Amino acid sequence: MTNPGLSSFFMANILSFNKKLTTFPLACLYKPNLDYYREVYECRKCRKNGASHIEKSPMVDPVIPHSYASATSVAYVMYQKFVNALPLYRLEKEWKNLGLNLSRATMANWIMIASKERLNPIVEEMHRKISTCR
Repeated sequence: MTNPGLSSFFMANILSFNKKLTTFPLACLYKPNLDYYREVYECRKCRKNGASHIEKSPMVDPVIPHSYASATSVAYVMYQKFVNALPLYRLEKEWKNLGLNLSRATMANWIMIASKERLNPIVEEMHRKISTCR
């Protein structure tokens, strides 16, 4: 027979863990001091011979060029907008509560640019495949 106190202890831990998971995406999304670094190597022998040779590790391409938007933040905004039908002004308030002044216009631009550059090629490929099946 199991100890009722022990089973309620484990049940409380499981419920607490699930509660934390529901708040995970928004709480961990905004990291103001998140910087990306890459290693750069220089061939010392080449430099001594007068020919500089530098190797750089690959860098992750940004979702939106010249923007601080990460793929996660753009996906979050698009998910909230289109799946949860949350207006951008409410998303603006959520970001403000986290300490980030992110305007509706910026989020709208993120959606338009990411859709055009990332989703349109997928849609065009789907149309191409459908048209070849006919």
